[in-house]
Amino acid sequence: MKKSFWKVFCIIAIIMMSIDFISCSKDDETTKKKYSDEINDKSDDEPSVSGSIGGHNYVDLGLSVKWATCNIGASTPEGYGSYFAWGETSDKNYYGIENYSYYDSQKYRCTSINNGEISMTHYDAAYVNWNSSWRMPNISELKELEEKCKAKWITYNGVNGQLFTAPNGNSIFFPATGLKIDEIIIDKGKNGYYWSSEIDHWVVNNKNDYNYAYCLGIADNYINTKDSEKRWYGLTIRAVYGTKNSSTGSGTSGGGGSSVGDAPYVTSFDFTATKTSITVKFMCNERPTSATVKYGTSSATSTISSNISGKQVSATATGLKAGTKYYFKCTVKNDNGSSTSDPYPAMTNY
Repeated sequence: MKKSFWKVFCIIAIIMMSIDFISCSKDDETTKKKYSDEINDKSDDEPSVSGSIGGHNYVDLGLSVKWATCNIGASTPEGYGSYFAWGETSDKNYYGIENYSYYDSQKYRCTSINNGEISMTHYDAAYVNWNSSWRMPNISELKELEEKCKAKWITYNGVNGQLFTAPNGNSIFFPATGLKIDEIIIDKGKNGYYWSSEIDHWVVNNKNDYNYAYCLGIADNYINTKDSEKRWYGLTIRAVYGTKNSSTGSGTSGGGGSSVGDAPYVTSFDFTATKTSITVKFMCNERPTSATVKYGTSSATSTISSNISGKQVSATATGLKAGTKYYFKCTVKNDNGSSTSDPYPAMTNY
């Protein structure tokens, strides 16, 4: 009787242990599957890299321009980078109206610089710090991210931000950098603010106020490519590379377009260089009837021959020194008036 009891007991114990072992094995398989799914989900949220220009990585989203993978001053996609007041090209400790370079204390407002469009000028932090024709994006180029890409709010390497995925499958990550007011970074990790190259045309036209510039605003379930912030605030910048799109802004003050009968002014600048020559191209808001291009190493004083083709003025300076920075400016004129651009930097090859 005792032997039968212990035999039955042992059989039951072996069966129960087998059931537990099988159950544990199934749980392990389920855990592995879930973990595998999480890894696959994370790989979908990985920012892309398509190549490098001038030592800076870019992603090709299939849009009109190539986008830098990192902010100016950052070395990774999730890095915040440097903060800039609009039109200034270096970061600083304090971002107030008192130390903003383009505030007129006599008129109690900011001054207009480069007719309200600073892409590829010496006011452009991307162009000055990175060169190689990297520049600040305009409203039209920012709007492509919103209209042509799928947006997803994610946490990448511990940093919150917006992931834009293009129809070609490539992605770009914008961290929620906040903005810097006085000495404090506001909304860090909750919102991101990225300068455009254009002044807020609506505010200028309706309030005669030059204090605001357009920016890209991002947050969870929020994207606005026409946010507007005070120009002396510190915002981050994501650079673009490529021929400049026509702007979607409008108004009398700058690069967003013009009405019929406006005087011409330069809206953008581009150049190509050899060791001994530089060819420059100035794009204008209106077709000029005459143009004068000057250049020099410290100031633009020597006149060179120029050509007009539609709204573009081109000129070539020859006999230059290799590895030398030159400055170019252009005066354009039509029946409605004239204007002279700021001096633009360009460098010969080594």
